[in-house]
Order: sequence, then C-alpha cells, then structure tokens
Amino acid sequence: MSTEKQTPPVDEPVSAPETATEAKETEVQDEPDAVSAPAQTESTSAKSGGRALGGIALLLSLLALGVGIYLWYQVAVEQRVQQTQAAASVDTSINRLGQQFTGLEKQQERLEARQAEIDDNVEQALKRTVEPVQKSLADFSASQAELETSMQELSSSVEKVYADLDRSLDSWALEEVEQLLRIANHGVNLSKDADTALAALKLADRRLQELGNPKFTEVRRLLADEMTQLQGVDAPDVTGLALRLNSLSSSINKFPLKIPAQREIDGNPGGTEAQSDNQWIQAGREMMADLQKLVRIQNIEEAGKPLLGPEQRFFLFENLRLALSNAQMALLKANTEVYRANLEHVSSWLGSYFNVEDKQVSETLSELENMRKIELRPQFPDISSSLNALQKIKNRAESE
Repeated sequence: MSTEKQTPPVDEPVSAPETATEAKETEVQDEPDAVSAPAQTESTSAKSGGRALGGIALLLSLLALGVGIYLWYQVAVEQRVQQTQAAASVDTSINRLGQQFTGLEKQQERLEARQAEIDDNVEQALKRTVEPVQKSLADFSASQAELETSMQELSSSVEKVYADLDRSLDSWALEEVEQLLRIANHGVNLSKDADTALAALKLADRRLQELGNPKFTEVRRLLADEMTQLQGVDAPDVTGLALRLNSLSSSINKFPLKIPAQREIDGNPGGTEAQSDNQWIQAGREMMADLQKLVRIQNIEEAGKPLLGPEQRFFLFENLRLALSNAQMALLKANTEVYRANLEHVSSWLGSYFNVEDKQVSETLSELENMRKIELRPQFPDISSSLNALQKIKNRAESE
C-alpha cells in the first residue's frame, strides 16, 4: 500500500521536465547553454524514478514469491493430511475386514456343526422311515399274493356265471319282451299314448326276431296285427295343442276389437281412456274421438254390440284367457266335452267383440274350429293278445 501512494509523486516530476524541455527546445534554438542545464536536471530525475520503479518491482516479486511459497505449503499440507486420512481409512478397512473374516470363520464353524447335526438327524430319520417301509413292502407282497389267489377264484366264478347266462339267454330275452308288452298295454289302457305303445311293440318284435326261435312265430304275428291297429289310431298331439293354447292366451290382448272403446261424454272416470303423461297427446286423442262421432256408418239390420269401456275390455280379455286355460286343463285330462265347450266360448267371443276381418283373428277362428274337431279319447284297440300268448309259452316251458 505504501508503494502505491509514493508512485504519483515520482511520475509527476518526470513528466514536468519533459514538457518544459520540449517547450524550451521549440522556443529557443540559439542558446546551447540553457538547453544543457535542463537536460542534466531531466537525467537526474529519470534516474531517481527508475530506482523507485525497480524497488516496486522487487517488492512485487518478493510478494509473488511469498504467495507462491504459501500456496505450495498449503497444497503440500493438504496432500499430507489427505494421505494421512487415506492411510487411516485403509487401516480401518483392514481392521474391519479382519473382524469380518473372523466372524465368517466363526459362522463357518457354526454351520459345520449344524450340518453335522442335520446329517445325524437325517440318518436317524431315514432309519426310522426305512424300517416301516420295508415292513410295509413285506406286507404288500403277502397281500399281493392273496389278491392273486382271489383273482383266480373270481375268474372261475365269472366264467361260471357267463356259462349260466349263456344257458339262460332265452329266459332273459323273454323277460325283456314281456316287460315291453306290459309297457305297451299300459300306454294304451291308462295313458292313452299310442306312440309309446307302438314303439314298445316294435322293440319287442325286434327282440323276438333276434332270438330266432320258431315257437315265437305266433307271438310275432299277433304283434304285427296290433302294430297295424295302433298305426290307424288318430291320437291327438296333446303337447302341441297345449303349447298352441298357451300361445293364444299370451297374444289374445293384441287382437283388434270390432267396436273400439270410446270416451263417455258425461265424464265418468270408468268410461274414459287411461290418462297420458303428456296432456297435449291426451287433448289430441279427445279431439279425434269427438270428430269420429260426427260421422258414423252402421248396418241397422244387425243388432249393435254395446260399447266396451276399459273395465269391460279388461274382463273380456281375462275371460278369454280363463277359457283357454280351462281348455288346456281339459286337454291334459282328455276331457273332450269340457275342452270343446271352452273353445266354443272363445270362438263366440272372438266373433262378437273382435274384428273378424283382421287376418290374425280370422286365422285364429279357423284354427279353433279345427281344434274343436279333435277327439281327445280315440278308440284304442286291444293289444293284450300278444302278451297272453307269450305268457302261455313261458308257462309251458317252465312246466316242462
């Protein structure tokens, strides 16, 4: 800091003589003595300024040398500290590794001791397990020998049974034929099922054909006659008729009425149509109903049916469903009279209250007419002759 403060005074004297010398050289050229005196003064000042600059440079050099020595010392000290710390860390790591190695040696000793203990336990467990297994194998060998003996005895018994079955094959077949004939008679006499009876007779005839014994020829002839008689029976399709009646009961409410229900003028709630959520639609319907009452074409030769209100329409559909349900129950019970009476009621109501010109209604009326003609209890033939003939043959064979 002191060097920097002394620098300006040194520089100012140097610059002043230089300026004065230049002025004197320009102004006075004829006075050589006057010029030499200022020149000497200038050289003296320059020497003193050079010494000052040299001192400053020396001080700066010494200062830079000191800073360099300090930095070198600091770097050397830090390196020495880092080396010391690294050496201490290495020693610590070596000590830790030594401790870990010692722990691993102890753990290995414990594992070896545990392995020896496990080997002893396994050896003892094998001894305890192998002995029962060996004993079980011995018992199994003895049981296998007994089983082979039993299998031989069973084979002999089965061969004997097959021999007996071969001798009594005809008797087993006759028992099967007799049961089939009983099923056919049951289907005709009790359930009135011609299809089941016919199938049973055909199966019985096939079994007799497989036997190939001439003594059953008469039975087969009777079976042929009975099958021909059953094929001529016009048995009703009870299942199909019941399903058709159920379908009519489900779709009867979609049939169009002959005279649609109208709104009463006096505002009776029983004769009004069901109120709609939309008042504008209700108003439009009322306007259309009023316009339809202005002009009406009617055949005065026929007695007009009274208009049906919502309640009457409801009971009409319910009565139709009830009649169809009663007809279905009578069909399942094979009651022809009740069946036809209920179908007659349904046809009458359809013709009176529904639009018979509608295709669905007209087809339903035609179908009901055909259904009324069906006989639920057709005349079934007597098919007991073949069963009686077979029983006589069996009794004759048993008595012999």
